[in-house]
Amino acid sequence: MTVRGQLFLHEAGVRGHAFDDADTTRRFAVEMLVDGRVTDLARADAFAPEAAAIGDGCYGFGFALDDAVVEAGETLEVRLANGGERVGEALRLGSRPLGSRQTAPREAAGHVAWQGGLRLTGWVAIRPDAAATVRVIVDRAVAAEAPACGWVTVIQGGVRTTRAGFDIHLPEALADGRVYRATVVDGRGVPLAGSPCAVLAFPDGLRAFLMARSDIAAGDPRCGTIAALVPQSLPFAAFDRWSADHAPSPPSGPAASGPVAVVLVGAAVEPSIASLEAQHGIAWVALQAADGGFPGRFAPGEVATFLAAEGEDVPVVLALAGTRFRADALSRLAAAVTGCGGLVYPDSTVGHGPGRVPLLWPAYDAERQLEQGYAALVYAAPAAAVREALRAGAASLFDLFLALAARAAADGDAPVHLPEMLVVLPRLDPGLGPTLAAATRAATGAPATPLEPDAATGLPAVHVGRPRGSARVTLAVIQPEDATADLDRVAGRMGRGLDRCLLVSHGDLPVPRGWHNLAVPGWRNPARLRDAALRASGSAAVLLLDAGLEPVDDAALDELAGRLAAGGVAAVAGLVMDPDGIVLAAGSVAGPGFSIAPAFAGEREGAGGYAGGLRVARCCGALDAACLLVDRAAALEAGGFDAAHFPDLFAGADLSLRLRGAGHRLLVAPRARFVRHSVWREPPAPARQAEEAHLRRRWGEDLLHDPFYHPALNRDAAPFTALACPPLPRAARRPWRPAGPPLPPDSP
Repeated sequence: MTVRGQLFLHEAGVRGHAFDDADTTRRFAVEMLVDGRVTDLARADAFAPEAAAIGDGCYGFGFALDDAVVEAGETLEVRLANGGERVGEALRLGSRPLGSRQTAPREAAGHVAWQGGLRLTGWVAIRPDAAATVRVIVDRAVAAEAPACGWVTVIQGGVRTTRAGFDIHLPEALADGRVYRATVVDGRGVPLAGSPCAVLAFPDGLRAFLMARSDIAAGDPRCGTIAALVPQSLPFAAFDRWSADHAPSPPSGPAASGPVAVVLVGAAVEPSIASLEAQHGIAWVALQAADGGFPGRFAPGEVATFLAAEGEDVPVVLALAGTRFRADALSRLAAAVTGCGGLVYPDSTVGHGPGRVPLLWPAYDAERQLEQGYAALVYAAPAAAVREALRAGAASLFDLFLALAARAAADGDAPVHLPEMLVVLPRLDPGLGPTLAAATRAATGAPATPLEPDAATGLPAVHVGRPRGSARVTLAVIQPEDATADLDRVAGRMGRGLDRCLLVSHGDLPVPRGWHNLAVPGWRNPARLRDAALRASGSAAVLLLDAGLEPVDDAALDELAGRLAAGGVAAVAGLVMDPDGIVLAAGSVAGPGFSIAPAFAGEREGAGGYAGGLRVARCCGALDAACLLVDRAAALEAGGFDAAHFPDLFAGADLSLRLRGAGHRLLVAPRARFVRHSVWREPPAPARQAEEAHLRRRWGEDLLHDPFYHPALNRDAAPFTALACPPLPRAARRPWRPAGPPLPPDSP
């Protein structure tokens, strides 16, 4: 046996590799010795870039060193366990400065994290515009390779930088219920921090695996908890296979037999008619309603005449001409309309072949409907309600949907979302934007400006310029640290309408003229500061803004305040990004990881996001408190911020859920843009875990089911980026209120 290898000192410890020159399939156990005394043991089977050309390259090992070892010892060496042969040359510990003598740390090659199932995400230490490839090595073979083509905001040593991000799904052959060790390396072969990491996945998810081996029933609440804590996902590129493997279960009620009336708006009806002729077990009759060159519009009289002979309860399906219906689409829609007696809209896909994009919608979101018209592309309703809306003058798919939704709201109800992909949309005409804008102006009386269609899907978008009203706003900058922000610049960019400016801190801090310092004694507790600002303000609304955040332009406050003035809205968040234009948060999603996750983090400024959701105002299941305009009365009635249980991270989410439980809406307005210039100190891991545990105990099932997040979308820490595998149950749904715990005591 001829042992060869090398040993290297670095900032975090010592690493190296060892192999048998005569038998490269052999693996060794190695011991670290300091001044001849054994201090640690490791197995030399990790990928080692210096040995990449030898065998499979998996001969690496590593040991951590702390300052006490370095200060007390002189010589470090590594030997084979039980054999005694030395690996490489002995090292002098004095050559490595640590602790008080430590030099600036070498930048990490990158970082990788397991997101559950077969998904790995992370970043590499190159510029985002440079080319980079990431390889994953499992069982001494390259299991996957992908470019690092996204963007990630990284904080190291209190410094924020933008790095190239990657997102890798490993081969499905590894989803066999066994634990694999995945070593992830950059293009140079250097392992990333967090590597090797354990990967565990199952063919149909952990939930199905456990149910097959225990007495857990499918409806048991523990199933949802398991799916959230150990999620699995597939990339959108695998949509065809995913949809075949996870077709929704047949409806439990009696099948609808018809008749169904179908209205197709536009000229190219041939694909629609062909798909209607393939419908299973249901009678139908169809009308082609000409749009007269205005996409989505029709002559109300023509449609009313067509429906005159239909009974009041006959379901009417309305869609753009060229929409292709799944073979059971009409029966599914008819059954849903009959079951709820009102307005129903399904999911859909857009595009053809490998480029197909699933449009997995939220439960009904009135604000998003006004700005994107998402639910009006295909929907169904009883004939009597449709005829009434036509008599009132509805002349487009968007007009008609909004009229039907308004009728439902007057009855204390809401449109029903049927989370099934029942149709394939045709190529969307850019002229849908002006049609949507006209419908939105008519419904709100506010200016509605058409925007460019979403680049990925062609979905229309408009911006509603809601008037902010006369309500005055208190600006409260939350400053738990000693150093103060540039308060004059922040206030200057807010424009008109500020009633009062507060710097809220734990100590007395100097403030510019016109500002007031609200000092809240105690240890660092941002939630306590926010709650004190809420209670001290005499204004109708309070803008809570983390120190270090400032608006991009002077339109941000008007945008937030206009949304807050809309009926039933209790809180509005803006879009937060870093100085490089990388989105840090645009609202939050409740449920991923049985916790709260920021939406659209990592997207570039100006990007559309999944299904165009980053371009339009929309409802959220939860909001972060870093940039939050709240209705003061509603927030206080809900109990304010619970600083005792959520001092740092989840106080905003907890208040959000209580506001929703009281019947209020939460919005995110992505056109109100804020840049985060400073880096807040993150709480230690135990503090985060304690807050997260209390959030789970308090909200339970309510935390798992965000009505504004689709049950078929991924449940890991990067929402809107993949398909859940398997999806959660997909029952017809309306927006619902969290059940809610008792109100928390006043924060100390």
